Amino acid sequence: MEDEFEDKIVAEIFIAHMRIFSKFFGDFGVRFPLVSYFLHYLRLLACKQEVILVSVALLFVVILLHITDLWTSPILRRFNFSAAVNFGVFLSPPSLKTAQQFFKGVNNHVGEPAVFSNVGHENVEYRDGNVEVTARKGRRLTMEDRFTVVNNIPGTAFSLYAVFDGHGGNFAVDLVHSTLVKRLQARLSDVNEGGQKSEVLSSVSKLLKQEILDVDSDVIKRGKAVSSFSGSTALVAVSWKGRHLVVANVGDSRGVMCDSKGSAVPLSYDHKPHQEKEKRRIEEVGGFISFNGVWRVQGVLATSRALGDFPLKTKGVVIAEPDILTFDLKDWEPPLFILASDGLWDTVTSDEACRIASKANPGSRSQILAEHAFDKGSTDNICVLLVNFPSSFWENTKE
Repeated sequence: MEDEFEDKIVAEIFIAHMRIFSKFFGDFGVRFPLVSYFLHYLRLLACKQEVILVSVALLFVVILLHITDLWTSPILRRFNFSAAVNFGVFLSPPSLKTAQQFFKGVNNHVGEPAVFSNVGHENVEYRDGNVEVTARKGRRLTMEDRFTVVNNIPGTAFSLYAVFDGHGGNFAVDLVHSTLVKRLQARLSDVNEGGQKSEVLSSVSKLLKQEILDVDSDVIKRGKAVSSFSGSTALVAVSWKGRHLVVANVGDSRGVMCDSKGSAVPLSYDHKPHQEKEKRRIEEVGGFISFNGVWRVQGVLATSRALGDFPLKTKGVVIAEPDILTFDLKDWEPPLFILASDGLWDTVTSDEACRIASKANPGSRSQILAEHAFDKGSTDNICVLLVNFPSSFWENTKE
């Protein structure tokens, strides 16, 4: 009985509200005659056969144009990519017209000062001498890749190239980018270049390791103070006299040297959790890896080494110990080498990148690689730093 009584009350309330609404709309034409006339004639117009046919035709054209754009844009980009690789020219203008459909607000920098980075820019084209960089936000909401180019550190025979890939926010990557580069510049200026070659390269290797670990400690300390869990990879290459290269890597950014045949020679090795060495180290300190789209440390981080990430540093499951490799480029006489974030390597292999870059003209190589990675489905930020060497360079290079 109580349920029936409640139903009657609800029904009466509903009917009462409907009467109020019907009274309001019943008097609508009287209260607002102009609006009423407009709606009346609009209803008569909309019911005409020719109006219906035109509306359907316009809707069909809009849908057709949208579908055509979805199908033809990737085809045109791939055709443009093929032309750039095979003939060394872009069918779209140098202003990156094709790429800007996806990479808005490209900032072009040609012949910038000796030190240049992309802080404050989501999309950057940088060209200076033999160095070219393309940095793209891509399909991500924010840009967390950073790069630095320091051509010819004053008073030395050193140049510095670096790529940083942040995760979990910009705090760590911005701090690593700003402090590490400055400290390395200062330390490299103090290196005694008059000693034996092996002594100079050993000094560079030691200072790279020391500064990376010191900066990591600083990032952890300051990250705790502001409760930032963010982190960053670091891929740093120091060139000496244009011939010798010392590469330090922490994380899953990658360096690749392309030999004269277009084959890839690793300049670094990715630090991935599923690699046997990294997996064993993580498990020895009580950590674990699990698969969540990709293999992750503690089910969270997709790289086993990084700067920052202080919650994962407490047990030592993630470390900032860099791998450091030294190369005499004269042994290879490469036409180019590449430093890039994993936004490139997620979809493009090292050999593929060298094959594509070797066929393209200097000055357009980094852009071609970035667009190629995007077209192949890269969902990450993409940063490609590329250093070119003309054949005459190696002919004139001496110890």
